[in-house]
Amino acid sequence: MGPVSTTTASANPCASAVLKRRIFIGSSSEGLDCARHVAQVIASDTTTPLLWSGIFEPGFLTFEALEQTYERADADAVKSADGKQYTVKTKNVARIKFDAPAASFVIDGQTIKAGANPVFEKAGGTWAVATGRPAGLRKTHGLQGPIDDAFFEGFLAVRGTGQPWNASAQKYADKRFDAHKADFAKWMRGDVRVKDDKDVSASDIANYNLILFGDPGSNSLIAKVIGKLPVQWTRSEITVGSQKFPAAGHALALIYPNPLNPQKYVVINSGHTYNAHRVLAGSESMFFPRIGDYAVVGTDLAAMAGLTPVGDVKISGFFDEQWKLK
Repeated sequence: MGPVSTTTASANPCASAVLKRRIFIGSSSEGLDCARHVAQVIASDTTTPLLWSGIFEPGFLTFEALEQTYERADADAVKSADGKQYTVKTKNVARIKFDAPAASFVIDGQTIKAGANPVFEKAGGTWAVATGRPAGLRKTHGLQGPIDDAFFEGFLAVRGTGQPWNASAQKYADKRFDAHKADFAKWMRGDVRVKDDKDVSASDIANYNLILFGDPGSNSLIAKVIGKLPVQWTRSEITVGSQKFPAAGHALALIYPNPLNPQKYVVINSGHTYNAHRVLAGSESMFFPRIGDYAVVGTDLAAMAGLTPVGDVKISGFFDEQWKLK
């Protein structure tokens, strides 16, 4: 979910002016010659190719929420020449934000007059101006997962200082913590903020996504939030829906709106989930997230050397649009 490119057209839909398509072509530096050739081939009276050469300026639309995350979502948007009317046809969009002055907004055939920079929300097939944040937990732009999404904003890694319930789970968490620091320094060119659980302040909870390592015994913050998550983790087992795994030999990795501050994430036992050895893997696809919103993993450290660096994944998946188990 993010900014959507738009096209400006005449206020009169029957005007004879030709609407030109704008096609964005992105490329690595190694592929620029090929990208330039593609741009030349597709350029025509009706098509304008725009070759990527920096950071795109955002359009006037942002998808704030989808009806179904990870399914295709579209918006065909036209702004009148005088800027007084915006006409949009959407697909799989539940909440949409306009970066626009006060105007008339026609969304899926429904006309709504609104002030500057409005947000609209769809309920029961009907669009209306949103008066605040969505009620309850809802996957929204910037708070939709998966685990790797937590590292797009400020975050704080938190080490546990207590007695772990299971030694193997703690060893797994320690290795994931060390890998997180090393991978972030290597690929993101920065050092991870780190605190012990006993030193985390109210200000930290307010300002950062919390990345917690350990189990409910060793990390007091995991202990505080675990009872408010859709999965359970006790001394004896980890439960995900109807599936149960012995706590000895397993650990939980997860992202969820932080119960201590639902405007931020809490992550348990994971840094980025991509393969740090992406060059050796032979494909840039290894640099993409490898698991979804949650996973139960075996704590065999040798398994963490594979293509999925989180280890031996026993189960993984995505929460639904209300952050519940599907």
